[in-house]
Amino acid sequence: MALLQCCWHSSEQCFQPPAPGARSGIDALSLEDYADQFAQRAIITGWRGAARGPIHQQVLGPAFASLPPEVQALHQPGPRAVWSGRASVRRGTSRSANLVATLFNFPRAGADVPVTVAFQTDATGRETWARTFDGRLMRSTQEAGTGRNQHLITERFGPFAFGLALVIHGDRLRIIPRRWSIFGLPLPRFAMPHGDSHDSVQQGKFHFHVEIALPLIGPVVRYDGWLQPA
Repeated sequence: MALLQCCWHSSEQCFQPPAPGARSGIDALSLEDYADQFAQRAIITGWRGAARGPIHQQVLGPAFASLPPEVQALHQPGPRAVWSGRASVRRGTSRSANLVATLFNFPRAGADVPVTVAFQTDATGRETWARTFDGRLMRSTQEAGTGRNQHLITERFGPFAFGLALVIHGDRLRIIPRRWSIFGLPLPRFAMPHGDSHDSVQQGKFHFHVEIALPLIGPVVRYDGWLQPA
């Protein structure tokens, strides 16, 4: 099969057919050849390896520095930190949705609810997030994923573990579920919770938005609001 090899001379683009025969195409193009195309899009390039520091910084690598300062600050809690603010919470209306919300201790529905998030980081770098919505505690742990969850964040609620991808979209940090398990046993992806969840900055404050829905059940909970260092 004939292939075309592209090259650039100044601002002009030309094409030259390669010599006959099979060969590796590894050196046919370099990252610099795509510079003009990358310049038109929000693309960050770099090497992601065994980084140290807060888990979001480990997972995002150099892209972490492109986040708004308020988002960076919350995700660098240190040994211990407390943030507080207000939130609006909606719950699913079906019995099944309420059963799931109760199982995970999701917050009750309410408008302008006081919320506090206490962060604690242990010696291994694992972060504990203790979220309190109007006196109701919801606790989870987060750590940099390993194995099947490499380059993801693993968040644990009791026996459930979720592999979460971090995607920067504009000035938002989106959190996207990729896989889940119970007691270490993988669960089917078609039944996995989903929904739009992201961090951003609004009016100079860290803003969170979380939606959780399940196939066949529908919306379980949605909460959004703002936080600032307590």
